[in-house]
Amino acid sequence: MAFQRYFQGDFPVDFSLFVAELVNQSHGCPHPLYLILDDYQSISHPDIHDGLNYLLNHAPASLHLIIGSRSQLPVELGRLHVQDQLVEI
Repeated sequence: MAFQRYFQGDFPVDFSLFVAELVNQSHGCPHPLYLILDDYQSISHPDIHDGLNYLLNHAPASLHLIIGSRSQLPVELGRLHVQDQLVEI
């Protein structure tokens, strides 16, 4: 599997490479994909927030991102609001 090399340690050496590969691989997928991130409020590493921003800006339309969090996300969501691509509950 293409992503296996990223899970050798506790945290990938370069998280941005992992996210870029995720985006590239998802562009080649012919069916809808769902990525679920739960308890996002527990994440404090800025590289992960940057990676999520990159994912939101570069992912194909077939990727549906579901994020569970007890607090506001530290990512840029304005564009998604304007394009009516964001549902908040």
